[in-house]
Amino acid sequence: MLLGLVLMAMGGGHIEGVLAVAEAQNKPADYRLVSLVATGVILAFPGLLGIVLSPWLWKGRGRAYAGSILSAAVVMACLVFLVLLVAPNSTSVGSELNIAVLFVGIYLAILIAVWILLAKRDRPLADGAT
Repeated sequence: MLLGLVLMAMGGGHIEGVLAVAEAQNKPADYRLVSLVATGVILAFPGLLGIVLSPWLWKGRGRAYAGSILSAAVVMACLVFLVLLVAPNSTSVGSELNIAVLFVGIYLAILIAVWILLAKRDRPLADGAT
């Protein structure tokens, strides 16, 4: 839940920063603004989903874990794509992108590890095993 809140804060901070810069530039909205705001929404979505699904995650529901893992994996793929696109001397994207990759990676790893542990716990024992 804590990482979900962090992801939501990161996405909200990204949206707030993008809108503040757009307002300061006093230009009409264009596709770049929309894509930057969408990036913030995409970053915040797995955190929101994890918080909404937390009662079912706590109960160990496989579908809740599958949905959370899928949404975090999509965000991780988008972030890795952005990391690969960023030029080494870019001034517009700095360590924030690396921090986002780190937090989403930790969130995804925890979800997958718990899902695997729950699957092992619920698996029936083989014949003759105690």
